Amino acid sequence: MRRRLKSALMLVIWTLSIFNGIALEAVNAATPKIYSIKNDKIELLVNGDDGRYAIKTVAGSPNRPEDDNKSLLYLKGIPESTFTTFRIDGKDYIYGNSYSGLTMDGGFTDTPKTEGMVNTSTWKPEGIEITQKLEMTDNVTSSDVGNVKISYIITNKGTSSKLIGTRILMDTMLGDNDGSKVSLDGKSDISFETEVIGEDIPVYWRTVDSAENPKIVSYGFLKGWGNTEPDKMIIAHWSSLSSTKWDYSINRDRNISSILNDYKSADSAVALYWEPKSLEPGETMQVETYYGLGNINNSDGSTFNMNVLVPSKLTIEGDKYKGNPFEIIMELDNSLPNSTQLAGITAELILPEGLEIEEGEESSKYFYKINISGKETVKWKVRALNSQKLRVLQYMVRITGMSQELKTIKKFIIIPGFENNNFEIGYTDAVPRNLYYEDDNNAIQLIGHGFDKLKDKSGYEMGFMDKKGSIVHYFSPEDITIINDNQIRLKVPKGFAVGTYRISINHREDILDYTLPQELFLTSDIKYKSRNYGIMAIKEDNGGVQSVKLYENESQLTPAEKSNSKLIIRGKIKDISADNYEIYGDTIAINNNIYYKGYGDNVLSVHKSGQGYAVKGNGELYMQSCLMGSSMEVTLKKGYFLIDSVTARIRDQEGEFNDITTIKVGYFPIIVKEIKIQNNGEVRIEGLLQLENKYFSFLTGLGTGSVKSDLKDLSLTNKKIDIDAEIEIPFPRWKLGGFQSQNYATKSMTQITFFINTIKGAYGFETKAENIKLRLLDINAKMAFDKNLYPDYFEFSNNYGKIPKPIGSTGLGFERIGGGIYGLKSMLDSLKYGILPTGSSIAVRANIVDLFTYHARIKGYTLIGLLDTEAILSSSGIDLEGDAYIYFIDVGDIIGHFDFSGGYIEADLNVLDILIADAYFGISSHEIKGSINAKVQVPDYVWFIGGEEIAGFGAELSTEKIKGSISFMGVGVGITYTWKDHDVDFDVGSNSDADGKGIYTVRTKDNRGRDVTVTYGSNIERLKEVEPSYPSHNVCYAGSMGKILAGTFEYNYDVTIDDSFESAIIEMKYTSSETPDIKVTKPDGTTYALADGVNYRNQIIPADKSASGEEEKYLFVTIPSPITGEWLIESDRALAVTPCKVKAPAVFESISAEQSAGKISTDWELNVTDDSTVSLYLVKEDGTSGMIELAKDLPGGLGTFECDIPASATTGMYKVRGEVRRTGIDAEDTFSFDEMNTAAFEIVDAEAPDTPTGFTVKSAGNGMMEAEWNFSDGADEYRIYPVNESNKIDNTVKAMVSVEGTETSTIFGGTQIIPKKLEDDETETSPEELEYGWIPGRSYRFAIYAVNKSTVPDPEDPDKDMEIEHISRPAYTGSVNLPVPEPPEFTVSFSSEHGNINVEKDENDIDIRYTNYDAVICSYQSDINADVVFYVNGDDVADFTGKEIIQELELNDGSNLIEIEAIKANGDKTLKSYEFYYDNKAPDLMVQSPNSSDNIKSGKVLVSGKTTPGSRLYVNGTEMTVKEDGSFNEDFILSDTQRETITIAAVDLACNRTEYSTEVFNSDLGDVVRVQIIPQIEQLRVGESIQLKLYGITNNSSQVLLEAEKSDWQLLDTGGSATITPEGLLTAVKTGEAIIKGQYSLSGDMSYEDALIINVVSDASNRGDDEDSREDYPKATDTNGINAGSLLRKSLDFNANDEITIPGLIQLRFTGNEIFANGHLEIYEIKDLLQYRQQSGNKDFISSIMDIRIPEGYQFNSPIELTIIFDRNKVSDIKKIGIYVYNEKTGDWDFVGGTVDEGKGTITVIIPHFSKYAVMENSGMAVMTDMEGHWARDAVYRLIDRGIVNGIKLPSGDYRFEPERTVTRAEFAKMLALCEGSPQTGVNTDLSGFADDSDIQPWARPFLKYCSSNGWINGKGIGDKVYMKPQDPITRAEAAAMVSRALKLSAADKGIKAEFSDKDKIPQWAAVYIDQLIKKKLMQGYSDGTFRPDRVLTRAEAAKIFDIYISLQ
Repeated sequence: MRRRLKSALMLVIWTLSIFNGIALEAVNAATPKIYSIKNDKIELLVNGDDGRYAIKTVAGSPNRPEDDNKSLLYLKGIPESTFTTFRIDGKDYIYGNSYSGLTMDGGFTDTPKTEGMVNTSTWKPEGIEITQKLEMTDNVTSSDVGNVKISYIITNKGTSSKLIGTRILMDTMLGDNDGSKVSLDGKSDISFETEVIGEDIPVYWRTVDSAENPKIVSYGFLKGWGNTEPDKMIIAHWSSLSSTKWDYSINRDRNISSILNDYKSADSAVALYWEPKSLEPGETMQVETYYGLGNINNSDGSTFNMNVLVPSKLTIEGDKYKGNPFEIIMELDNSLPNSTQLAGITAELILPEGLEIEEGEESSKYFYKINISGKETVKWKVRALNSQKLRVLQYMVRITGMSQELKTIKKFIIIPGFENNNFEIGYTDAVPRNLYYEDDNNAIQLIGHGFDKLKDKSGYEMGFMDKKGSIVHYFSPEDITIINDNQIRLKVPKGFAVGTYRISINHREDILDYTLPQELFLTSDIKYKSRNYGIMAIKEDNGGVQSVKLYENESQLTPAEKSNSKLIIRGKIKDISADNYEIYGDTIAINNNIYYKGYGDNVLSVHKSGQGYAVKGNGELYMQSCLMGSSMEVTLKKGYFLIDSVTARIRDQEGEFNDITTIKVGYFPIIVKEIKIQNNGEVRIEGLLQLENKYFSFLTGLGTGSVKSDLKDLSLTNKKIDIDAEIEIPFPRWKLGGFQSQNYATKSMTQITFFINTIKGAYGFETKAENIKLRLLDINAKMAFDKNLYPDYFEFSNNYGKIPKPIGSTGLGFERIGGGIYGLKSMLDSLKYGILPTGSSIAVRANIVDLFTYHARIKGYTLIGLLDTEAILSSSGIDLEGDAYIYFIDVGDIIGHFDFSGGYIEADLNVLDILIADAYFGISSHEIKGSINAKVQVPDYVWFIGGEEIAGFGAELSTEKIKGSISFMGVGVGITYTWKDHDVDFDVGSNSDADGKGIYTVRTKDNRGRDVTVTYGSNIERLKEVEPSYPSHNVCYAGSMGKILAGTFEYNYDVTIDDSFESAIIEMKYTSSETPDIKVTKPDGTTYALADGVNYRNQIIPADKSASGEEEKYLFVTIPSPITGEWLIESDRALAVTPCKVKAPAVFESISAEQSAGKISTDWELNVTDDSTVSLYLVKEDGTSGMIELAKDLPGGLGTFECDIPASATTGMYKVRGEVRRTGIDAEDTFSFDEMNTAAFEIVDAEAPDTPTGFTVKSAGNGMMEAEWNFSDGADEYRIYPVNESNKIDNTVKAMVSVEGTETSTIFGGTQIIPKKLEDDETETSPEELEYGWIPGRSYRFAIYAVNKSTVPDPEDPDKDMEIEHISRPAYTGSVNLPVPEPPEFTVSFSSEHGNINVEKDENDIDIRYTNYDAVICSYQSDINADVVFYVNGDDVADFTGKEIIQELELNDGSNLIEIEAIKANGDKTLKSYEFYYDNKAPDLMVQSPNSSDNIKSGKVLVSGKTTPGSRLYVNGTEMTVKEDGSFNEDFILSDTQRETITIAAVDLACNRTEYSTEVFNSDLGDVVRVQIIPQIEQLRVGESIQLKLYGITNNSSQVLLEAEKSDWQLLDTGGSATITPEGLLTAVKTGEAIIKGQYSLSGDMSYEDALIINVVSDASNRGDDEDSREDYPKATDTNGINAGSLLRKSLDFNANDEITIPGLIQLRFTGNEIFANGHLEIYEIKDLLQYRQQSGNKDFISSIMDIRIPEGYQFNSPIELTIIFDRNKVSDIKKIGIYVYNEKTGDWDFVGGTVDEGKGTITVIIPHFSKYAVMENSGMAVMTDMEGHWARDAVYRLIDRGIVNGIKLPSGDYRFEPERTVTRAEFAKMLALCEGSPQTGVNTDLSGFADDSDIQPWARPFLKYCSSNGWINGKGIGDKVYMKPQDPITRAEAAAMVSRALKLSAADKGIKAEFSDKDKIPQWAAVYIDQLIKKKLMQGYSDGTFRPDRVLTRAEAAKIFDIYISLQ
């Protein structure tokens, strides 16, 4: 009772204050403000003090007339009894109460307020912010309009976790019944307190004012409306329930709907509980529920009401929909005032595609009877199928009774997409808001997105809705204009009353209906009335004061007034008030040249401002102009602007142009300082030229940002743009490598000057540079542009002439050095879209000479790029791949980093096919230095080691030679490869005998034919030959025999070995035929055991390979580290024994290093120290820099060395690389080389920046990656390297990224694919490819370094500084996956509204589209949503998001490039480009022959003259040959006409046309001796027409068509039965006889005549007409009811075998009866073939076009036989002719076929319909030699013509189709996919779901994927796997199923009806379609009554199926 007392008290106070007129403060404080939100159904009232609310009806439910203005929640005065509790950590708070001052804290932060249809308030207890949102739907056409959404948004604003629960208590009161009945899910009413929890929570609950006769009904919705479901629901007595805040125990005995309870009152209430859940700081949760009238059904006279409840949308949970399947609940309420008993009721659920009823459920439910006041509830369980895109699906519930539909409710459910979840269409605004009610041209613009999808206006309707919600007008399709994707224009007709309106949109499917909330006002306010003024002139009067004068047309504006006007504005002008105007219209122009296009309303406002006027707008100001010959549009201003008429300056409305206002003039962005409009229409701009650094990153590497410079001059008119500017581009010195600016010692940046002067036609780059080390000065650099101002190439060069410039101290000099970067436009375009360029080249060339001999060392070799070397751009230099000549070393497959200032290369090295190595070497400005680890293949003829392949050749690599040593049989052998005297061509050396530098020297040639010297054994010294001594009689072991018999050696040799021998080789040359047996004895008397290949070798050099030309035989014994003394050699045969001293190679045994206190200490140990030197280098472990020299040629015995850490050493892990060399026999030359690295140690550069933090790399889409990091103080640059798991440089990528130090992010990526060279032929490439860069599908790890740069004194020149780098420690990422891009697929088509588009191939087989109109319409289509950007000539002209876009694109004169880029949300993108050429100038045409006076006797006429080169020439539609210079000279065969008009047309590629016509006399036809009227018909029906012609019969009996001008037609004694025109068109008017005379005048009085008698009979469709019916037919003076040019008009009343013949043209034969009342058949001849010639491709017309017409909609009962006569003189190959039909949809000529009668010159074909037909010869047609006379011939050729099938080309050049060969499943899928327009390339081909995926050939994959994705082919189940079986022949059953599914034929419910004797053998999956296939004649049975489902299909049968298939589409 508390609420009643409070309400009564407030009511008393309120009443007293009104009666007494007193507004006391206390009273006002106690009286809260009540907020009201209502529509015509319900009203929501909210207490302004505490947010409590109540709901009542307004008009209520339309079907319940007695529920108007009734309560739904308790309301007596103010809302107070419905409230919400929040439990926070166990404490309970009531929303809206103030807790300030108590132990608890809380209160409103935002009191209740109403905006639109929503009331919100925010309340905050204990750090928890809670927003109450009470929302009514504002869509008055929605069935949910009568409900309120009650929601709470709860956010933890505290610092600790909270447990938060919610209870919403609603005090139900329907009308005056406070104890209203509650029921759950349509079940029985609840009378006692009840609690439900968990699964028992209902979908909805219902309350009624009376159970027996409900007049008021309300609903609450708990599930499925997108709301969060409660955990518990309590129905209880309000008095008991409201006394608690949270906890409540129900009393199951308490009756809440009766006074029989402890409270003595009926009072029901509902409490909904959301149990407490943890809410972390910053987290938000939301609860909501709905309450109101439920679904609103219109008052349609129904006797029952329906409620349908279903989730409004589903949500995705993992890979499925949450709560799927779901329930659809329908409640039928038969308690309306007019309800009657219902009997035989069926409730049916009708589902769309995408929803299916669960198995076991029935879609229909039957009710035998529903009593008055009764209700029934039906539940269906429904499953949503997974969808890749968001769908809004409409389903229906239909109620029928006694087979009659009683009511249907349509509802929607939103099904989210797993890939695309965006609504496709949205409405945001409608403008203008005010329209004058009597204006003729009122229009409204709707603003939003996705409007391109509304171009099909059949899918929706738009209405004009008045304030009551009634649609007063539906806009016709003609009134709706889709301007673009964001704007719709609606034309509003006159006749509506003044008032308030809104726009309603009703989408018919898949999109929710919508009513715009914006109110539109039709007003009588005169200020909104349009005026007829079209011109406004703002002119200056005396004293500088300006005034406005308005003119209706141009004639009123005098020249004097024009010159005196500051601004002249043209448009539709409204005179709003004094000095206040509005200008609107589709085109608004300012001073002729400037146009305005507004955003929203296209309106300019003009009002007085000071002495002048202010012109204001919000939109775009733009001009049409021309730059360097190219037309373009220049946008001067976007957004809000103001034009001051006094100064004529354009500026922002709030002030001047700011420094970020940029316009684009052609290619050039201009930062605007001032734009001034001149009186003459010229526009002058002051500002800065700004060029973004990214356009010069290939030169500067500056990254993002821009450079700018003041303009010298910039002016625009509608004819040209004049621009004069220079701009200095900073060029980082370090980027130049060895090339520096001339002032490089004092500046860190050099400058490149970019200049453009369009007046002088000059544009380009200029700069000067030098290379200090190479002494290169004054290098000239130049950048050039193409005609479209795109950079074309960059070159630099320096020619020194006769005085070469020295290169350091190398003894070399430059005669010339130069190079360039070519293909810059394609390079920029590639980089713009994240693709590494492949169409560009980089070259460096040099002429280098020896300064002493002037012999060329390098002459014109390409060092980088071009020829054999491909180049990959990276921001730090150039990565090479390919063959290159670098400093005289022939290096193959170079991989590595190279720049002018140094670097390193890793390479595979092959020298002479002898030395095969992995090489690592560095390059500086004048030398190469490095090492190799190789295997050596020694030629057979080399002494000692010949014929051996020896691994382990460690050698040093230098500019002059490769030298090192190998180990063979225990001793070292030095090997040196020398290119002597530094000469590229290599001098020829001496003979191959020993010299002081080696034991053996080879003079040979390399693989380029050049001489090379190879020296072996430079560490071996040959001694004197040893003479034999006494014989021995010992038994010994020797030779390869393994043992020898005891005996006496005949020859002994004593070899003395002293301390000078480190190792020894004993050479024993022999000549005997047998190999000598030898024994070797040590000085101590023991035997020296010999083992073949270990220390003993028998070498035989054949005579053809030896240097002497004779066979040479040697035995060798090697003795490593021998003991001194006499060594005895014993032999059974004579030997020439020569001992050799061998020096051992020096090698490292160990090496170590450490750094401390700025020093590096290195220790090493060698195997031998004499004659050894050690060099030390500092090497970075990760390979990111070259070697730094620490010491050179230290004595090997020193063993230790300490030095300062080099200044150029950056932070990182380093190793010391040791190199040891030892001199050989020649003390001045080394023979051995060894290297060893120390363990790694760290060097920390104190000047290095900090390690970058926050380094992350992620995919950026399209195969690109995005790196981000935090700024590192002092960084001038950041470098990002790919690294492996060991954090070493990943050399498989061969790229790095360099970023300017001011940046903290970058995007990088791209790949380069290069074919491998074939090993046996370097000119050919193998199928294998090398792919470098960031390859999608792989994972990478990255390291980032921060780099700081400083200068130190140059050690070579103290007056100069050199730059050094300080590099931080790296930061690393984890593994980053670069996903394989899945770019969006789309198709593009072009059309022209006012012109033609002709597609031609250029010399590179690229399509060029020529057009003669300055705009084309581009239609974009895709299956997925994408951001789509349209570029024209590099300018972004339009941006949209969607799947289907139609955009008009404007073109410049001449060449245009249209690019369309589609970008998915993940960044994957596709770019397609199309070249257009716009030309609207007709070609020149000069005709020399024929002339009108020509008398032709040969039957042909010479056509000669000249036209514009490149044009095509047609003579009477036949194409003639035009030479390159435009001349033509060719004979034209005349027709059988005595006088023939010759029309010569020159047509250029853009379809511009120039014509010349003349008439010639064909005297070759013979003399005419008589005339004849043709056709010779005897009868004509009333209403029919026929064209008569007069033919001459010559003396050789041939027919000649006579000139129409000399023919005269008369009717004799017709009695009015017919009429005839002067052209001979005869029309039957009434029954009777008509006599027609045709007369041909020769000359003077001489003429020939012929007559024809025709009987006119009654029209078959109007039997019994007599003379009185004459008025029903056309008069003789009109056109006889048919168009000019008609040859025949006959009633459409034909019997089978009736024929129509027009001699010389056409014959029709009807195969069945054709009758159509009052319908006529008409035949036209189209002689002007040129308008159709462009669509004919390679096909030439050899007949006229016959246009045969019948009434629209008439379908033939039987096929028609069509015969057309063709011109045999024009046929080149009779096998390539056929009848073609004109396709009105595509504009193409489609092949029909036909049987040719060559003798008669006719071709006959059966056709199913009439259209335009012609005989054509297709010169490009491949004739199938095996199809002539075949039953499927025409079907095959029709498919070939469409590109669906192909023939098989034979070696002879002929083609076969092989019609009887079987078709595989893959081939059939391809045919089907192509019939459906499937793309052949660039599509997803993933078929991994099939077990035989790997067996599917690449050509078949896109077609099988297309068919599989559409469900047309399902594979074959074998075991537990599914196979595609692409190579299996397809059966008739399989083909039937695939075709049926593609045609979307519905499967039959039962078996087939067709009577096939084997139908039990037809599989069920195919049988369900057979009847429909037979009916559509796609398939048929065999003559024996079988279908033969397992029979395989032949190619001919498949062709026939698809021929019919296409005809059904």
